[in-house]
Amino acid sequence: ERPGHEFLMNAAMILVLLGGYVSILVGFSSVPERLVAIFAGTGLAAYELLGRISAEQARAVVASLIVAQIVTTVAFGMTSLQFVDNSRLAGILLVTWYVNRDLARHLFEGTLTRSILAEYSVGLLLAGSLIGSALLSR
Repeated sequence: ERPGHEFLMNAAMILVLLGGYVSILVGFSSVPERLVAIFAGTGLAAYELLGRISAEQARAVVASLIVAQIVTTVAFGMTSLQFVDNSRLAGILLVTWYVNRDLARHLFEGTLTRSILAEYSVGLLLAGSLIGSALLSR
């Protein structure tokens, strides 16, 4: 790979997934359809990276399904409570996907350290602050 190639691939995936989340949240009116579409899109986006770095494809599929399940659970909770607008919810889902996908990546690579955990904790705080700001603006 060339220098910066991984960054460009991640940036492209983030933009595609964010657009996908917004279009799913706006385009589907029923909650089950939204959740199935979010699960499928999130799982495929997580597998895109995990499938490349994992020695065993079965482990990559399982990790992708776990990431998709976590993001879909967050989407279900936020959709059920109905206090977050679609753009904030898309941002929350994107941050949740990014943190969980990269935690799985570092577990596969064996590079999970305290500093990496601290970095992703900040990402989870960002998602929490988006939820908090939605509650305060309500």
